[in-house]
Amino acid sequence: MHWIGSLLNTASPQLSAGCSRLLAAVAFWGAVVLPSVALSVLVVSPARIDILLIVLAGNVCCLLVGHRHDPGRLGRTSGLDSPNREVSG
Repeated sequence: MHWIGSLLNTASPQLSAGCSRLLAAVAFWGAVVLPSVALSVLVVSPARIDILLIVLAGNVCCLLVGHRHDPGRLGRTSGLDSPNREVSG
Protein backbone atom coordinates (compact mmCIF):
# COMPACT_ATOMS: atom_id res chain seq x y z
CA MET A 1 0.00 0.00 0.00
CA HIS A 2 2.97 2.32 0.39
CA TRP A 3 3.40 2.62 -3.39
CA ILE A 4 -0.03 4.29 -3.71
CA GLY A 5 1.11 7.19 -1.56
CA SER A 6 4.29 7.68 -3.58
CA LEU A 7 2.29 7.47 -6.81
CA LEU A 8 -0.06 10.19 -5.60
CA ASN A 9 2.85 12.37 -4.55
CA THR A 10 4.44 12.19 -8.01
CA ALA A 11 1.15 12.71 -9.86
CA SER A 12 -0.01 15.56 -7.64
CA PRO A 13 1.92 18.44 -9.30
CA GLN A 14 0.70 17.43 -12.76
CA LEU A 15 -2.84 16.95 -11.51
CA SER A 16 -2.73 20.27 -9.67
CA ALA A 17 -1.47 22.11 -12.76
CA GLY A 18 -4.17 20.52 -14.92
CA CYS A 19 -6.90 21.47 -12.46
CA SER A 20 -5.68 25.05 -12.22
CA ARG A 21 -5.60 25.35 -16.04
CA LEU A 22 -9.13 23.95 -16.21
CA LEU A 23 -10.35 26.34 -13.53
CA ALA A 24 -8.76 29.30 -15.34
CA ALA A 25 -10.37 28.23 -18.63
CA VAL A 26 -13.82 27.88 -17.07
CA ALA A 27 -13.44 31.24 -15.32
CA PHE A 28 -12.26 32.90 -18.54
CA TRP A 29 -15.25 31.70 -20.53
CA GLY A 30 -17.54 32.51 -17.61
CA ALA A 31 -16.26 36.08 -17.71
CA VAL A 32 -17.06 36.13 -21.43
CA VAL A 33 -20.63 34.85 -20.98
CA LEU A 34 -21.73 36.55 -17.77
CA PRO A 35 -22.12 40.09 -19.20
CA SER A 36 -24.81 38.80 -21.55
CA VAL A 37 -26.50 37.18 -18.56
CA ALA A 38 -26.37 40.54 -16.75
CA LEU A 39 -28.00 42.25 -19.73
CA SER A 40 -30.67 39.56 -19.84
CA VAL A 41 -31.41 40.10 -16.15
CA LEU A 42 -31.80 43.82 -16.78
CA VAL A 43 -34.20 43.23 -19.67
CA VAL A 44 -36.31 40.56 -17.99
CA SER A 45 -36.59 42.03 -14.50
CA PRO A 46 -35.09 45.49 -14.10
CA ALA A 47 -36.36 45.68 -10.50
CA ARG A 48 -34.16 42.74 -9.38
CA ILE A 49 -30.97 44.65 -8.68
CA ASP A 50 -29.86 42.03 -6.15
CA ILE A 51 -29.66 39.34 -8.86
CA LEU A 52 -27.80 41.75 -11.13
CA LEU A 53 -25.27 42.48 -8.38
CA ILE A 54 -24.73 38.74 -7.81
CA VAL A 55 -24.13 38.20 -11.53
CA LEU A 56 -21.72 41.14 -11.65
CA ALA A 57 -19.86 39.88 -8.58
CA GLY A 58 -19.55 36.48 -10.25
CA ASN A 59 -18.22 38.21 -13.35
CA VAL A 60 -15.55 40.01 -11.31
CA CYS A 61 -14.54 36.71 -9.68
CA CYS A 62 -14.31 35.05 -13.10
CA LEU A 63 -12.20 37.93 -14.40
CA LEU A 64 -9.80 37.64 -11.47
CA VAL A 65 -9.42 33.87 -11.76
CA GLY A 66 -9.41 33.55 -15.53
CA HIS A 67 -7.35 36.55 -16.59
CA ARG A 68 -4.24 34.47 -17.32
CA HIS A 69 -5.99 31.93 -19.52
CA ASP A 70 -4.92 31.94 -23.16
CA PRO A 71 -7.67 30.35 -25.27
CA GLY A 72 -5.22 29.90 -28.14
CA ARG A 73 -3.04 27.53 -26.09
CA LEU A 74 -5.80 25.18 -25.01
CA GLY A 75 -5.05 21.71 -26.32
CA ARG A 76 -1.90 22.66 -28.22
CA THR A 77 1.16 20.50 -28.09
CA SER A 78 4.65 21.81 -27.56
CA GLY A 79 5.40 21.50 -31.27
CA LEU A 80 7.80 18.60 -30.92
CA ASP A 81 5.22 15.92 -31.62
CA SER A 82 2.77 17.98 -33.66
CA PRO A 83 1.42 16.06 -36.68
CA ASN A 84 1.58 19.20 -38.86
CA ARG A 85 5.23 19.87 -38.19
CA GLU A 86 7.43 19.41 -41.22
CA VAL A 87 10.50 17.26 -40.83
CA SER A 88 13.58 18.56 -42.56
CA GLY A 89 16.45 16.38 -43.37
